Amino acid sequence: MGISLAKKLSRDFGMEMQATLFYNYTNIKQLSQYIFENLEQSSSTATETQAIWEEASSDQLHQKEATIEKSVEQLTEEQLLLELEKELEGLV
Repeated sequence: MGISLAKKLSRDFGMEMQATLFYNYTNIKQLSQYIFENLEQSSSTATETQAIWEEASSDQLHQKEATIEKSVEQLTEEQLLLELEKELEGLV
């Protein structure tokens, strides 16, 4: 698994990565910091990569906001329906 992941990361980031890298950086945060620091050495690659990360983060944030808005709308609709049902019960 480590070898195939190292190959994929090498391909995706355009830098040489050995499977032994995962023994030195044992969690995602450490590994991502290592990758980012090494990408910074090549300013054009680092700038492009940072823009991609920021865009992905922005997209994820917008998706989460949209999900929350939908949940709030659904909750509001459900609350309105419950209140209407209570009012109708009071009329009967």
